[in-house]
Amino acid sequence: MRRACVFVDGSNFYHRVLKNLGIQESNFDFNAFAQFLVSSYAPSENQFRHYSGVIAGVSFHEMSDSAKDHQKTIRSLMSLDCWSVITAKLRTRKEHIVIDDRVDNHVRLKELGVAKICFSREREKTIDMKIGLDMMLGALDNLYDVAILISSDSDLVPVCELVKSRFWKRVEYVGFHIIAPDTTVPTKALMYATDSQRIFGPDDIKRFVRR
Repeated sequence: MRRACVFVDGSNFYHRVLKNLGIQESNFDFNAFAQFLVSSYAPSENQFRHYSGVIAGVSFHEMSDSAKDHQKTIRSLMSLDCWSVITAKLRTRKEHIVIDDRVDNHVRLKELGVAKICFSREREKTIDMKIGLDMMLGALDNLYDVAILISSDSDLVPVCELVKSRFWKRVEYVGFHIIAPDTTVPTKALMYATDSQRIFGPDDIKRFVRR
């Protein structure tokens, strides 16, 4: 029986799926979801891997409610032997939006004297690199036969193709189709680059919410 390893892009999954459906991250049973995905496969070494950004230099009490909830999720997964949690520091970046005809109500905003909106945003830039590296090293060391990828990041397409062509591993893409309030659809580039695909809708995801 083939051995499977699940690679979860945690930040991507939260923003594109859980947040979109109004589900608290700590209320989602990642372990039950991952166990469902590998139910037809044999266990592999480091079977479940979760990747996400964490805020550095901020005490727990100073964090936002969503950041606190994320920390709770990380601690819960780290307590399970079958999970490996890989993190990257979130970096604060200053960004701005220039008010022009691409912005809704730009005429009214300019009348009010608003020419630019500045804000701070936390970003992580290395999660996709860590997922890709672990997929390749796992294939090189023959730790799995099937890589199950939960991510919508098209930057992982070359990794999927390399794992398939150079190491003869199977890659399975897990995507999502959610229409409200924001639209989340499967990433076509990843669908084309993988051997098989499983697409989940809102009801499929809600099955794994803790009651």
